[in-house]
Amino acid sequence: MKNVTARSYSFAKDRVDLTSVVGICLVLAFLLAGILGTMVTSIALLSTVFILSFLRISTPRGIILNERDALIRSDSFFTFALGIMHFAALPMALYSFTYEGVGVANWALYVLGFGTFFGCLSFNIAHMLIHSNNRMYRSLGRVIYSSLGFGTFASAHIMVHHPRIGTARDLERVRPGERWLRYAARVYFSGIRLGRRAESLRRKAFNYGQLDIVHPHAQYVLFACVTALISALLFGPMGLLNWFLVSLVARMYSLTTMYLRNK
Repeated sequence: MKNVTARSYSFAKDRVDLTSVVGICLVLAFLLAGILGTMVTSIALLSTVFILSFLRISTPRGIILNERDALIRSDSFFTFALGIMHFAALPMALYSFTYEGVGVANWALYVLGFGTFFGCLSFNIAHMLIHSNNRMYRSLGRVIYSSLGFGTFASAHIMVHHPRIGTARDLERVRPGERWLRYAARVYFSGIRLGRRAESLRRKAFNYGQLDIVHPHAQYVLFACVTALISALLFGPMGLLNWFLVSLVARMYSLTTMYLRNK
């Protein structure tokens, strides 16, 4: 049975986390509250999300997953197409609350809603793509991360986390007694440093540039700057601010789910 594997992608430790469900609920909470303009709706939905965030579904040990039956997988064209759609969704999201003259409270809810949306869906799609054997798919995953200022995670996850997974040196492992803020700062900044070092060693081993002419971390910065510039040109200074805040929320959401999953 060569098509059967024990891999469960991001669902580790023989359990299925409801992070995707929580993310979708967050999106609905923030966007519905923004549309209706009622704090009551926001509080009610966020309370539900708060409760759901602590729920997990346990699966029997030894369960196996047939990758060929999965629609969203690292080498699937469907996953690649979803990744392409990210670049349509991002400008549409920025436009929807940059020019509409929404109030401050609704504007904040839109920022949180879209940030959660991209952190939950776009980053998960990008995560699948960077694990692909297809270089074009991997590149798309890196660009998706970079478009929201998180490109360095692509290198840190593959080249730092995976070789050390399950060990005390695992970058994404929660240290005993480690709080969320300290964890997020460590994973983010250590990921940049260690990922850059790992990419530099890889490039040196392949004689500088046989695989990539420009250092991947320089590419991440370039892609992020290009996205920021396009946001500013299309939507003005407010569009640039909205892009920065949405990307910040997306990164914080991703780090939060990572903390909960590895705790």
